[in-house]
Amino acid sequence: MNMKMMKFVNKIDPVFKKFLSKIDPVFKKFLSKLLFLKTIPFYKLLILVVGCASVGVFLAFNLLTSIPEKPEWKNYLQKADRLYQEGKLKEAKKMYLEFKRMFPSNPRINWVNFQLANILKNSGFIHRATFFYEKAATPDFSYYFEAKYNLAQCYQEAGEPDKALKIATKIIREFPENEKLSGVYLILANSLLEQSKKKEAISIYQKIIKEYPSEHTAGEAYLKMGDIYFEEKRYSEAILFYSSLIKEYPENQLQEKAFFNLARCYLAQNEQDKALSMLFLLSEKFPHSDLFIKGLFLAGKVFLEKEEYEKAREIFERISKIYPEQSPAAVEVKKKLAEVYLAEGNLSRAIAIYEKIIQKYPYHQDGEKIYFTLASVYLTTGEYDKAIQVFQKFIHYFPLSFKLSSAYLNLARAYFNKKLYFKAIEAFNQVMQHSSSREEIDIALSGIAEIYMKVGLWNEAIECLKQKLSLADQEKKETLPIKIKLINCYLKKKDLSSAKELLLPLIKNFPKEKALEFLEIGDLLYSAGEKEIACSIYQKVAKFILPEDKRGLYILFKMADFQKDEGRINSAINIYHRILKLTEKNSLKKLPVREKTLSRLADFYYSTQKYQKACGLYLKVLEEYPESKDLDWYLYQTGNCYRHLESYGKAKKFYLTLKEKFPQSLWTKISEVML
Repeated sequence: MNMKMMKFVNKIDPVFKKFLSKIDPVFKKFLSKLLFLKTIPFYKLLILVVGCASVGVFLAFNLLTSIPEKPEWKNYLQKADRLYQEGKLKEAKKMYLEFKRMFPSNPRINWVNFQLANILKNSGFIHRATFFYEKAATPDFSYYFEAKYNLAQCYQEAGEPDKALKIATKIIREFPENEKLSGVYLILANSLLEQSKKKEAISIYQKIIKEYPSEHTAGEAYLKMGDIYFEEKRYSEAILFYSSLIKEYPENQLQEKAFFNLARCYLAQNEQDKALSMLFLLSEKFPHSDLFIKGLFLAGKVFLEKEEYEKAREIFERISKIYPEQSPAAVEVKKKLAEVYLAEGNLSRAIAIYEKIIQKYPYHQDGEKIYFTLASVYLTTGEYDKAIQVFQKFIHYFPLSFKLSSAYLNLARAYFNKKLYFKAIEAFNQVMQHSSSREEIDIALSGIAEIYMKVGLWNEAIECLKQKLSLADQEKKETLPIKIKLINCYLKKKDLSSAKELLLPLIKNFPKEKALEFLEIGDLLYSAGEKEIACSIYQKVAKFILPEDKRGLYILFKMADFQKDEGRINSAINIYHRILKLTEKNSLKKLPVREKTLSRLADFYYSTQKYQKACGLYLKVLEEYPESKDLDWYLYQTGNCYRHLESYGKAKKFYLTLKEKFPQSLWTKISEVML
């Protein structure tokens, strides 16, 4: 080993000597002494090298440790803080959490907890933020106040007012002179308000307004005071606080809420014009505010209530252009637009909107209202098939709806209008099964009774009407309309005894507004042979109706017929002549009752052989009613009158006219014998 080392040294010796000749003479002497190494044994040389190396390492270590250098955790924390300041919260959060894992006992751990809490709070994770604020909020922490303040805020926002109240109270006690104390008082007041301690909350809000008028919290205190009075419906006081916020804090962003709530106050007081002015100020001052659209929407509703439909329509159409077609808000706007069209009577446009909503959103949260409204509009417009279809869907989709009985009621009406009477009865029965409203049950019973009367099922109609009568008696409601219908049913059924039992107590004193119903009953009685009772009804009805009225003339005619049938001829003739006199006006000459009266008188005079009078009346009826369905009779009788008066030429003329116009008439065949 020694020989090898010697050979190595000998080999580099010339190179080494050349290097020495070129450096400073001072170092030549020092370096030349190194040549003694080639005379040292190898093992001694190895020991010398190792020893020198050890000394060098020792000296280097001491030198390095003596130079002041930042520890690794400080660099790590600085980087995390920088990311936080740059708004890179996700990356900052990751580094802070890593810091906690790597340096759990580091003296800056409270700061890390505080920053993590801030990140979570700003990201909306309030409950998680409270955990880190609790960790950070130790008395020795330089940001102790801020940690406690933010913790109280988080508890308030998390819906834990008890904890927020406790912390806020402690902060006020520990930091009575802190410049941010107004914010703590605001948390305190808000927490009291959440606990429904309005009186105490109002006291704190008033303190903030009085002692911290220049702080932004004073503006929020004004807003909260206004909100409290608004909820209590003390609108004048609410208006005072909202107006003060707008006046005292013109740059405060809370103004938008103040304008909006002022409009709501004015609406509650029916001061619609003032409400509109607030909404327009809101739209001008805060065009990008979330409340701007709500304000427009509210303005549209105001115009709708004021029946200014064109303005309402313009606003809702403007809003519909702002919202995406598929958004829930767009549906709300379209619903209001449909209401405007309904109010304007533009039912087709309203239907189109409702149909589109149902097509796109069959399970919309307001589907119940939309389906019911659409079906009702179909019913109004006479589209009964569509109304039936949509009401059936409503019943299927919303079996627990409070409008279920109303849906069945309208479904029954649609069936009734389609003349699907027994389906209508089924729907009316469903109304009685599902409804707790006496009014709806009464309507259903009336509908069923009307159907039975229409199809001639008098027994069933009578049973329904008896149920209605029982309900009306229980509720002490008017029973006369029901009794009138019952009398009609008994008369149609030819149950005169039951009809008379109900009717006779009513004849003496029935109201004027029911005169026409009693007139109908009188006719039925007259037809059934109860002419005396019928005539007493006619006399009573005649007191309520002017003689020259069409119905009054009809009553006079029926009374004249009754007098004639009773053999009181002169009385009958007088009434007939009175009718003719009352109908001399051109506007009344074409009434059927005048033709019948002329015919009755002419027939009577002919039967009593007063041919001259009879002939005059027949000629009059021929002149006034040339298109009468009884024209053949009038021609025949006029010919007969002339024949009896021995005016054969005139008689022949009328007989021939009869034959020409009515060749198949019975009177024509009889007149041929006369010819």
